Amino acid sequence: MSPPTQTSSVASDLRISWLGQIKFADALALQKDIVARKCEDRAAADEVLLLEHEPVYTIGRTPVDLLAEFQIAGARRDGLTGVWIGHQRKIASIGVGVRHWITMHGFALNVCGDLAPFAQIVPCGINDVAMTSIERELGQSISVIDVAAVFENLVRRRIDDLHVDLAPA
Repeated sequence: MSPPTQTSSVASDLRISWLGQIKFADALALQKDIVARKCEDRAAADEVLLLEHEPVYTIGRTPVDLLAEFQIAGARRDGLTGVWIGHQRKIASIGVGVRHWITMHGFALNVCGDLAPFAQIVPCGINDVAMTSIERELGQSISVIDVAAVFENLVRRRIDDLHVDLAPA
């Protein structure tokens, strides 16, 4: 599968950028820069950043089609955030932040790699949860680049369904 594009426009108001491997702090700084630009110019393009960073533990402040592309049935779990496989296996975490009426959305999808660090914490504050990944669910190797390419294609197909025109009719 080919890697996602470096930077491309889905529509005139949305940019998708593949950043490759980047430090978590650098990705967060980039998000903050994007929000600052959006604060200054509300007409600035919305952006989707696709990236891979080192494992991090994060502390929060307060049905996923991508998995279906890999024949994995992800679901919600009542009262809990994230994406679940069955009732006990969590595959993705979701975060939303709002600053100056501009939202930053993020999700951390476990694609591949070592899940052992999750044994050192109570993931998302939820007891008796086993973290999983696409690789573990499929029982075969898969790369972040392959999953990012599928995600980019999904965004391209689905963005029109999500677009809301706020201009008066």
